[in-house]
Amino acid sequence: MMPDPGILPPEEVERIFQPLTTWLRIATDGTIEVAVQKAEMGQGVHTTLPLMIAEELDADLSKMEVKLVGELPPYSIPGGLPMTYGSTSVSSTYEAFRQVGAAARSVLMTAAAAKWNVSVDQIQTENGKCIHSNGQVLTYGELVLDAQGLDIPKDVPLKDASNFKLIGQSQPRLQDSLIVNGQCSYGADIDLPGRKFAALRHGPIIGSVPQNVSSLTSSNPAVSKIVELPNAVAVVADSFWTAKKVVEELPIVFSEPTDSVAFSSDTNETELTQAIESEGKEVLRVGDPDTLNNTDYTQLSASYFVPHLAHFPMEPVTATAHVTADKAEIWLPTQSAYFVRLKVESVTGLSAEQIIVHPTFIGGGFGRKADTDYVEAAVRIAMELQGPITLIWSREEDTRRDRFRPAFAGHLTGFLNSENKLAGWIATNAGPSVLGFGENDPLSIQGFSDLPYSIDNVQVNHINRETIVEAGFWRSIGHTQNTFFVESFLDELASAAGIDSLQFRLELLESNKRVQTVLQTAANLGRWGQPFTSGASQGVAVCADYGSVLALVCELTIDDENKLIKVHRLSAAVDCGFAIQPDGVVAQVQGGLLFGLSAALYEEITIKNGVVEQSNLNNYRILSPRETPDIEIEIINSGAEVGGMGEIAVGPVAPAVANAVFKATAKRLRRLPLHKSLFA
Repeated sequence: MMPDPGILPPEEVERIFQPLTTWLRIATDGTIEVAVQKAEMGQGVHTTLPLMIAEELDADLSKMEVKLVGELPPYSIPGGLPMTYGSTSVSSTYEAFRQVGAAARSVLMTAAAAKWNVSVDQIQTENGKCIHSNGQVLTYGELVLDAQGLDIPKDVPLKDASNFKLIGQSQPRLQDSLIVNGQCSYGADIDLPGRKFAALRHGPIIGSVPQNVSSLTSSNPAVSKIVELPNAVAVVADSFWTAKKVVEELPIVFSEPTDSVAFSSDTNETELTQAIESEGKEVLRVGDPDTLNNTDYTQLSASYFVPHLAHFPMEPVTATAHVTADKAEIWLPTQSAYFVRLKVESVTGLSAEQIIVHPTFIGGGFGRKADTDYVEAAVRIAMELQGPITLIWSREEDTRRDRFRPAFAGHLTGFLNSENKLAGWIATNAGPSVLGFGENDPLSIQGFSDLPYSIDNVQVNHINRETIVEAGFWRSIGHTQNTFFVESFLDELASAAGIDSLQFRLELLESNKRVQTVLQTAANLGRWGQPFTSGASQGVAVCADYGSVLALVCELTIDDENKLIKVHRLSAAVDCGFAIQPDGVVAQVQGGLLFGLSAALYEEITIKNGVVEQSNLNNYRILSPRETPDIEIEIINSGAEVGGMGEIAVGPVAPAVANAVFKATAKRLRRLPLHKSLFA
């Protein structure tokens, strides 16, 4: 269970401009270092966030450098969770980081004006320089020593979007050359004097604990220690490979918790499917849904299910820790240095001031690296040694003991009037809380209770059902199940009404022109009704959240002989208000679509008698490179407030594919993964 998010505690709220050098440092050679507190895991925030500063600063992008920092004081901006999550990195910093750049520009102009003994209004800035109206030029590097002692202005006007020179145009990503040259430090790259490696082994059954650690020994001279953890055994050795081989061969006896042994995916699915027959907690009521059953409406109901899913980032979870009596340092890929520090505090008893967290680049997160289970393990092992240790979970451990996307069931009932218009909607879903808030978790109903469509009578219920399987953040969170439920059922209603599924949605969006525009754009992009592939069928789906809107048209054929759902093309239109870094927006949509397509078609974690049956890519199928469809994306700059892009493309994929499969086969697939549902 994670701490109550709320907002940052008052004592950790730092004024953005006190001092300005918290976020921005300019060297005399003109180099500009920007502190970025959001985790970089491939989504490009280490370019987009500095770009916002550079725009207002009129900086030379080639002089920009990034300093990785954790979202801890003084690198904190009030509001929201202190972590990289929910596609909020840009929207939560857009105004603040632009203000940093504008304030710095103002100070540099003031310094230049004093140096030339002229008024500030005679000075312009461009590409890292202050330029006098008479043609004289001073670089920011030449001015920084004069500027550093000046007062920082607080209310500097920001540029109008029409005057942007950098924002809105694709720029080279600042960290790409480091990645290509192998100079980025990822979690396992930390090299400290005397560092040892650790590998661990959990019991085969979820929740099992080791029983005989005190009797375990190893004759391998490279092994330093065998460490008992609350739910695993770790071996510390001179190399990770040695530690891994030894821990796998130890004759460890694990407990077999009764509740865990009794748990299986099949029975869990049955229980969740039965749970949605009850009403649950009402989380939304619009109009008078109680009248729906008492009128002469055509009624349609359907139930859906999504299984547990693993994250499978390229980089398994890892952490390097060094703990002494009065200090703890930890280096790791994390989406929240704040929650890492809280975990280290709870494990070691040290104060926050005694704990130093060093975030690294992340080799894929997708929500997995928002958790701190691997942090706790690394710190507990380090507490048993005199020097630093690097803990790496093997791919098998990372798969079997992942914090899985929770299994969820959904039941929806729609009511069509005599004109085949949607008069009402009653929806119930059931599953566990990701945040640990029980039935009050807003993420459980994300995409289920906040529909973009206008429906006169709506009732939405949620049923919390916790199990032995700990739920984790998974890219798109609630939308990963709820958008599948909602957008699949809309197609079923459209079919029952005898109305084209695109037209059915467009009519429900008459009062939501922003979403309607995005949907129509996607339909045009994907040539709705006239697929690019001969004989292909099409499906459509929409997601509106994170301050953004995305609509998707999927084009596919069915290969019955080889038992394949062949997705040929994905056409997506997206409106994130204003695309700060258009190439980054396109990349996020491409990645989200493929991530969602892999999960929609193939991915599933199954548990039998408490044992996770998958362990690696040999038995956890993901989308292969040769199955990658053509992808076309159109960006719409609507002028709305800047929204997020990291997660919105994932949720619509499964329903768009399922809806296209129905067009091709007349079979409704209401359970993921779709390949298994169609060909089982």
